[in-house]
Amino acid sequence: MWDVLLTSTLLFFGVVDVISTFGTVSDLGPALREGLEAQGAGTFSSDAIAADAGAVANIVRVVVLLITIVFALLQIQRRRIAFWIPLVGATIAGITLVVAVFIAVLSDPGFIAYVENMQPQ
Repeated sequence: MWDVLLTSTLLFFGVVDVISTFGTVSDLGPALREGLEAQGAGTFSSDAIAADAGAVANIVRVVVLLITIVFALLQIQRRRIAFWIPLVGATIAGITLVVAVFIAVLSDPGFIAYVENMQPQ
């Protein structure tokens, strides 16, 4: 019974996370601009790349969530331990989001110029 409760709670957190961050992830440009400016790392200007990276991240995150739900429910139906499945799904979704942000930031000429200026001459 504890596994069903824990698995259901983790799946619920996954659904809430994907729904609540969908808009921000789909439009990463303003969030990255705000974050980089707050760090003093120049201005972010690659909104198109950020939007593409965010769209791909959202698609992958939704697909991973759906697959996670299906596999977790199958494990519960078979009366097997299933709490690890949402944890794996969250890890994959998190890595996807981090990669999308890295791609967007490392594609920005302003950030690259900032990094190059930080290196000792």
